[in-house]
Amino acid sequence: MGFAKRRVMRRVNVGLIVVILVLVLAGGSAAFARGSGHGSHHSKHGHHRHAGSGVTAVEIAVARSGNAVSQLSLSGTVVPRASLDLSAAGAGRVSSIDVAPGQTLSAGQVVAVVTNPLAAAQVAAAEAAVTTAQAKLQAATEAAQANLVKAEDTLATAQSVYKDAQATAQANQQMAVANAQVGLTRAQAAAAQAAAALTQAQAALTQAQADQNDQSSSDTDSSGADAASLQSAEGNLRVAQANSAAASAGLSEAQLALSQAESPPPSAALTQAQAAVTQAQIGVSQAQAALSPTGTAPLADALAQAEDQAAIVQTGAGEGTIVAPFAGTVTSAPAVVGQNVGAGTVLAVEQASQLTLQAPLAQQDLALARPGEPVTISVPGAPAALNGTVAGVSATGNPSSLSFTLTVTPSSEPAWLLTGESASMEITTETFSPAVLVPAEAIVSFNGTPQVFEVESNHRVKLTGVQPGITDGTTTMVSGLPAGTKVVAVGQTYLANGARIRVSGTVAVSSSVSGSAVAGLANATLVTPPTTSGSGKKGAGKGGGAGAGGLGGASGGGAAGAGGGKKA
Repeated sequence: MGFAKRRVMRRVNVGLIVVILVLVLAGGSAAFARGSGHGSHHSKHGHHRHAGSGVTAVEIAVARSGNAVSQLSLSGTVVPRASLDLSAAGAGRVSSIDVAPGQTLSAGQVVAVVTNPLAAAQVAAAEAAVTTAQAKLQAATEAAQANLVKAEDTLATAQSVYKDAQATAQANQQMAVANAQVGLTRAQAAAAQAAAALTQAQAALTQAQADQNDQSSSDTDSSGADAASLQSAEGNLRVAQANSAAASAGLSEAQLALSQAESPPPSAALTQAQAAVTQAQIGVSQAQAALSPTGTAPLADALAQAEDQAAIVQTGAGEGTIVAPFAGTVTSAPAVVGQNVGAGTVLAVEQASQLTLQAPLAQQDLALARPGEPVTISVPGAPAALNGTVAGVSATGNPSSLSFTLTVTPSSEPAWLLTGESASMEITTETFSPAVLVPAEAIVSFNGTPQVFEVESNHRVKLTGVQPGITDGTTTMVSGLPAGTKVVAVGQTYLANGARIRVSGTVAVSSSVSGSAVAGLANATLVTPPTTSGSGKKGAGKGGGAGAGGLGGASGGGAAGAGGGKKA
């Protein structure tokens, strides 16, 4: 009896274990189905949608009013205002070199001595170089002056054409107004005449009706004449009413014609003439810049270098000395004492201070970089940014790259600013205040259109179209969205229009943004909405279905969450 009882208990235990295993496996399969379907999946920021509730946890931000600054960003290089290779006057032996690379120089300081005296032919060559540099500078100046005269003539012509177009438009408007006023006067007279005729016809009808009534109460036999008179009066009244309506319509048309004549749209000729004036003004500004000292600076610098070199040659003709033409720094010393040299470089120097920065400037950005414009300069690894100003733009451009050379002068020259360093430059081109700002990550691309998920009072979201503007990658200016609007900033990757959300946190929005305009949807998050193959209202299966909760119409169901069978 004891043995049989133990066998029964053993069977019960085995059966219980089997049941438990089946339940565990079934629960694991259901969990796997929910996890691999729409149960809980992470967005790009780690937030998820709960399968049972159909609610997505998100972080929101409040669109705020602030300032947006559009900037032109350029990359350039620190260059010395003047650099020079100091050469021997002619063939000879280097007797002494009195400086070393990195050493600072003062203007006129003797840096080396070459024993070979200067030949007269070499002096003549140096003087010829000066003459050539002078001729180039003069030719460039004359060409710039001619361009300026031409630009000014073009501007004068454009202004004259604009003035004529303006006069023609005014004359046409005055004539149109006069004609419209005449038409209105006539229409008013016609309306008054029609109104009088209508009044007269109504009076005649009233009289005819009274005559007929009198005839019907008397014994005289003239009822036929009175009936004819009544019909005639009624016909006259209908005609008068039609004429009055037509006169009223004519009066309305005349009033509309006068209103249109008094406020006509701009004529195409006037708009075109104004555009021509604006373009001509830009041409004059560019011609003036080319003629300014900044515009001719490269050729003026070349002349100064040629004159300095000629002075060096002439000085060394008797003594064989090489002197520094300006205060600066020795950058290299290719020659050594005792070396026989020809006309090659003995020392290379660059002018002290007066460092500048140069950067390629696209043709379409010429109008944005005017001389005197403030510039913010950043050098990689530098302890701070520098302020500077636009010194000018080269008079000629590169036809291959369609760019010009922009020169920027820093307001100060700290010791860490070195020739050859790369630098980025920011020129402020436009400021918007107030501007509506949102986190850049709040903007999503839905069907190729930039939008945001706007948070509604019922804890659901709706897609709202926006137009992105200036951005720094973190904050973006938008239009089409009022300040104070709550938007989803984190967790929107798998949201759909109308989805329910739970706010798990907030994202602060900066009060200002500086940068360039958004190019298309480069900064937008790609949104992949749920598919729309479900039934709409309830999730599939009660208490274990695989339909994902959320929007009605989402894959596998709608308002009812998976596994719960309960409406959201």
